[in-house]
Amino acid sequence: MKCTESWVKETLAMWAIDIKSWWKAPHKWVKHLVDEINNNEAWLLCFKGDVSRCVYVSTWDVYYRDTNNQLFLLKEEKQVFPNGKVIRRGLDNSISEKSGRDEDDMIWIIRAVKEELWLTSENIKSILNKWIKEDSRESKAYPWLISKYILAKFQILLDWNIDTNKGFQEAGTEKTIHFVWEAIEDREIDV
Repeated sequence: MKCTESWVKETLAMWAIDIKSWWKAPHKWVKHLVDEINNNEAWLLCFKGDVSRCVYVSTWDVYYRDTNNQLFLLKEEKQVFPNGKVIRRGLDNSISEKSGRDEDDMIWIIRAVKEELWLTSENIKSILNKWIKEDSRESKAYPWLISKYILAKFQILLDWNIDTNKGFQEAGTEKTIHFVWEAIEDREIDV
């Protein structure tokens, strides 16, 4: 059964979640939350007098070591929206993406690397799952709604001849994400 916008609004109202500001930028709309739920990317958990948006999130540090043994880390530079608005999030990791509750991590990573970076599994030298943890905080996208994130952290080392002077762009209908390669201190990475 599909989740509806009216059900989400009723549920949030029942838990006194104020959604009046959700339609104003930079917040998402109720429709976005309904889409997340229907796409199995999030769910609402009503427990002990509270409601939370629960999301599985995978974060990746994507590394590349060039022929001179210089280590590079892929970083999100900015997000550009069709109206010209630019957001620089300053993420600590290369990529963060919601994943489905029932989706196998390794299959999801390979699919996501293909979608985000236009690479195939042959371009991945190694993948390491670093840790899984939970984090709860008020969502920036959905004010007044606590989001519970189940975070899985991965390191990915690419085996591919990359021009580190060029980044990547992921073009979507809602925004274009620009990535750059950042030279980092040579350090031991686990992958």
